[in-house]
Amino acid sequence: MSLSDLAAFGSFVSGLAVLVSLIFLLLQVRQTNRNQRALMQQGISARYLQMNSTASSPEVAKTLVRVWQRETLEPWEILVAPGRHA
Repeated sequence: MSLSDLAAFGSFVSGLAVLVSLIFLLLQVRQTNRNQRALMQQGISARYLQMNSTASSPEVAKTLVRVWQRETLEPWEILVAPGRHA
């Protein structure tokens, strides 16, 4: 086996290694994309759950009913956080 044959074989092996590493990189990027989408969906679900939980508290529910009935609200009813009193 001559030196040029050995160099050609080394070049082939290195090209194959690059191809394999690119395939693994592609798989890793796809998995990271899926994980990121799952985290975003989990965050959206948590936000909706928190909104529904807040809306179901008695103070907020009373205020929401008054809003839906188009009643006038006091400024403290608009500005004060749920569960806190002015």
